[in-house]
Amino acid sequence: MKRIPVDYTEFSLPFFKTVYAEEQEESADNAKDDQDDESEEDDDDENAGPLSKEDALEAMQDLIPSFVHPIGSVEDTVENWTSWLSEDHFYLIPWQGDDFQWALFRISWDDNWGKWEWESLARIREVKDHREAALLMFNGWMKTCSMTGPQYQPYKDLINDFS
Repeated sequence: MKRIPVDYTEFSLPFFKTVYAEEQEESADNAKDDQDDESEEDDDDENAGPLSKEDALEAMQDLIPSFVHPIGSVEDTVENWTSWLSEDHFYLIPWQGDDFQWALFRISWDDNWGKWEWESLARIREVKDHREAALLMFNGWMKTCSMTGPQYQPYKDLINDFS
């Protein structure tokens, strides 16, 4: 059986941008400060306050190109020495460059910091079918993260429903 090359190293995509004002580049903040000094007009958008969890997710999803395949979402409560909410939205994108055909990424809720984050998960070579690529990368990612117990069944169900 031929081994399919899957790469789990971190990568970035052009739309992996923050939607949180406090994380915008400092130069953008400085430019805005200079502009504010020149004008005393109020802008309702600037005074709107931080984004809600739902609005931030929607803003990030709006950055994703239309040709990306949504795989689905998993929401779970993780129980350990404490408990926290885990919410992940998974996507498959055709990859251009580095001889890869597909990439897997997610938008993940960080319950500790109270914000959404982009996370690159895997890239794959030599697979043309998007469903096969998603299944191979997703299952391989779960294995690299030691997500093998019954508590990870929602993740297994998600990828099996997609493929």
